[in-house]
Amino acid sequence: YRMTGRSPISEPSCQRRADKVARRAGGFVIVVGLFVLAGWVLDIPFLKGPVAGLVQMKADTAIGFLALGAALVLSTGEPSTGRRRGSRALAGLAILIGVITLAEYVLGRNLGLDQLLLRDASSVHTVHPGRLAPQTAINFVLLGWAFLLLSKPEGKSRLVGPLTGISFVGALFAVIGYGYGVPNVAEVPSLTPIALHTAVTFLVLTIGIAASKPDGLFVEVLTGEGPGNVMARRLLPLTVLLLPIFGWLTLVGDRHGLYSTTYDIALLVSVATVVLALAVLSLTKRLNRVELKREQAAARAVRLAALVETANEAIIGADQDGLVTTWNRAAARFYGYDEQEILGRPISILCPPERAAEQRDLLAEVASRSA
Repeated sequence: YRMTGRSPISEPSCQRRADKVARRAGGFVIVVGLFVLAGWVLDIPFLKGPVAGLVQMKADTAIGFLALGAALVLSTGEPSTGRRRGSRALAGLAILIGVITLAEYVLGRNLGLDQLLLRDASSVHTVHPGRLAPQTAINFVLLGWAFLLLSKPEGKSRLVGPLTGISFVGALFAVIGYGYGVPNVAEVPSLTPIALHTAVTFLVLTIGIAASKPDGLFVEVLTGEGPGNVMARRLLPLTVLLLPIFGWLTLVGDRHGLYSTTYDIALLVSVATVVLALAVLSLTKRLNRVELKREQAAARAVRLAALVETANEAIIGADQDGLVTTWNRAAARFYGYDEQEILGRPISILCPPERAAEQRDLLAEVASRSA
């Protein structure tokens, strides 16, 4: 007798790893929010913005990060009803901050939220001291909405991925823009630019939210052993990290007059071509190993199925709900049921009434060990 297990993607170990990533991301966001808020309370410029001359994170942004970071920590694992309610309330606070800020920009009015708790009298980047950047406000709304959907049925929770993806892309553009020194909304006096550490914190937050949904694409890519997951794990670091770094190095060389613009392009294309070619070769080798393991596993499964079918002993398999999934010829001879008659039916029909309680205990014990 045997009981079938879970699929690899839903293994508890994978969930624990994903929960650990989510909790650490939430803790990081909380720490950033606390440091920035302390900087505003104690008037320590370094805590508001660690890089002199760049935009500082606003106090309301720090409060929003505290809310979303705490919501992320509360929503990891298998949260209780109280933790879910707390997470939704904190997400609602972030949404409220974002909506009010966007309303101020759209209506052209100051609703008083900007300077409600702490006054920002020294800002030189905007005509609205203390006001969040529009991108920050939009991300608060999107990510707050994502938290509200995390505990919803599958049909609605599918929006969590697109919402976090939009926020991730926007924050990534901001970080790359700072690295390349590309002119952005910081040059528009009527708009508050997003701070560099605000964008970085959004990147960490979106990764944490993605990790808190174990059945989502992010966790599947990180933990799955399929060819597509292997390919994504090899190519994503190149596209997200190495290509922007190569571009930045090329830009630095051009600014210092080390080579001409034509040479810049040729160098960037050459390096990108070599790196991608090496990645493709490495990926091909890895996928070949995965395919070989798959073929070997399939061959073992065929041999095992043949052994089970031709065995002289009755061999019966059942899932965690106690429904029959495997039934060999010996079992058919012994119990008198054909395979078509018994598959999918409760295994309890094979047990004498006086031993029903014993079988229930056995099924419960096996299920607990495979959980």
